[in-house]
Amino acid sequence: MSFSPQKTACSKDIRKANQLRILHYLLQVEETSQSELSDKLEISWPTVQLIVKSLLKQGLVQENGPIASTGGRKPIAISLARNSRYFIGIDITKDHLGFVLLNLAGQCTARKKIVKDFSDTESWFTDLNQLLLGFLKKERVAQKKICGSGFSLPAIIDLKDPEIPFPNALNCRGLYYERFSRAVPWPITFINDSDAAGYAEFRNNKTIQNAVYLALNNSVGGSMMLNGAMYPGQNNRSGEFGHMIAVPNGKKCYCGNHGCLDAYCNARILTDHSNGDPDQFFALLKKGNAEIRKVWNQYLETLLFSINNLRMILDCDIILGGILGGYLYEYKMEIFEKLKTINPFRPDARFIQFCQYQQEASAQGAAMLALDTFFGNL
Repeated sequence: MSFSPQKTACSKDIRKANQLRILHYLLQVEETSQSELSDKLEISWPTVQLIVKSLLKQGLVQENGPIASTGGRKPIAISLARNSRYFIGIDITKDHLGFVLLNLAGQCTARKKIVKDFSDTESWFTDLNQLLLGFLKKERVAQKKICGSGFSLPAIIDLKDPEIPFPNALNCRGLYYERFSRAVPWPITFINDSDAAGYAEFRNNKTIQNAVYLALNNSVGGSMMLNGAMYPGQNNRSGEFGHMIAVPNGKKCYCGNHGCLDAYCNARILTDHSNGDPDQFFALLKKGNAEIRKVWNQYLETLLFSINNLRMILDCDIILGGILGGYLYEYKMEIFEKLKTINPFRPDARFIQFCQYQQEASAQGAAMLALDTFFGNL
């Protein structure tokens, strides 16, 4: 018998593709049978048997007993072993940590926000490790069940260089990926914080093909999806909307330039007037506080001009997210009405959407990336 490496590689690729199709189908249903998998996915019965046997051995799939049958041998129900594996997303910011725990089905089983200033020191990374282990202990998830971790960072992510470029938002220099890798004992992925939040939004909305995610946090960022895929740009710097010039020669931004959108539309522009609490700011706005209304009007004017510019350039939907994303939904009619006056092509302004993930969105996206990386490597 002759040996063909090309044919063998092709067979492996086909089996891997079929395995992913079976896993994705199991994500959609409570349980099924091998015969149903063969019928629904149009994969041969022997192939389904081999793949399911392998998945059972790995503990990714479980048997749930016989399914009711009208006659003959009863088929065995199988399902995804949802809580056999977990993935953790870790969002690093200048002043807090965000943790999100997902099971194998991508369901969020726990989340936590911890106030902690970032410091590029050995003690900070030791604390990070202990906080993560304490989080898992509280949720009663064994370390051995964690199969991947995703770090969301407010920085350009370029893994060709061991040093993280432009970690200005963390107020440090000379920061290395390896510091984070040593802090956790699990496989690790890295993603920009705004890309992570956008990834979470785009991944769970199958109707989106082209969209901008605008992250309105304590810094302003964003991400883009084009033709159904995340668009990183030529230098992994797409979506840096916070550093578009909104006001020439305006306020100084943390990046060193003047007039950046970030300096006018980060969340602190509002929360600095309410003891750092967005709940308090919007409560005062509802009560008709004149000073708060003035701050809001100024904020909204700059934000909407920038949103209109994005729409004119990219001609796609724009999702408002980040800390403020969830609050803005209540003001959607005001936003729509004001956009009508500045957008000549879409007077109803329904290209604006509002985020699904309002809590720890970046950690959520980082955990999803770790999960998807795990599936892709099976």
